Amino acid sequence: MTKQYRLGIAFGYIEKDGKTLYSSYAVIDDGNIVHNYRRISRGWKEVNRTDNHYLEGSDTSEFSFRGRMIRVALCGDLWDYPERFKTNNLLIWPVYVNYGLDEWNQGILDYAEQAAGIADDVLMINPIDNAFVNHGGAFHFHKGKPVERSPFDRESILIIVV
Repeated sequence: MTKQYRLGIAFGYIEKDGKTLYSSYAVIDDGNIVHNYRRISRGWKEVNRTDNHYLEGSDTSEFSFRGRMIRVALCGDLWDYPERFKTNNLLIWPVYVNYGLDEWNQGILDYAEQAAGIADDVLMINPIDNAFVNHGGAFHFHKGKPVERSPFDRESILIIVV
């Protein structure tokens, strides 16, 4: 599909590498995986219920997407290891936040503030789920301020220019 529509696609998934499992995020363009990021923070699992098969990655390097450098951080990575993600380039930050709609007013400001010291431009992506446990939403933060966003509880596309 990335070849047919000439678009890149990115998604989070549980990666199995041999007997090891990672919380990962892949970016595909022109039919190829251009980046596969493995979450470095432990928060994606219940440590007391997992064994040595569930591991974290260690590489936080940037990658090139159509001539533009990008860095990826997942969920708690920016809370646990913010210094590892500092960049002058775009940071993509997929999260899973299940705030109620009333909590988002403050929550979005907290996330924007956390992103402020890491990158000037951050695209935070929160998936929507059918059970409405979380309300989805994509947000563009610029210098720690929310400047663009998609609506809650609705599938949509957020186009940003950075």
